[in-house]
Amino acid sequence: MYPMWSKKIQGFENLLYAGMYRAVYISTDRGKSWFQLGMGMPAAAIADIEIDIKSNDLVVATHGRGIYKLNLSPGLRKPGWRCK
Repeated sequence: MYPMWSKKIQGFENLLYAGMYRAVYISTDRGKSWFQLGMGMPAAAIADIEIDIKSNDLVVATHGRGIYKLNLSPGLRKPGWRCK
């Protein structure tokens, strides 16, 4: 796995999101294992991540490639990242 780049790990209970050197990763077991999250986001260093509670979007700022969001609601989830 790549070194940590983001200053934050966001999440709730067992579910964690981490911005890394080339992608956003998700853990469903409190950080014991990690998997790359979503498709469609360019390989770029993640500068910051935040969960927008109102819209249930994971908002990610990349280093030089834009801001992306991914809806975390199971029923509303669309495949891949959307550029903001």
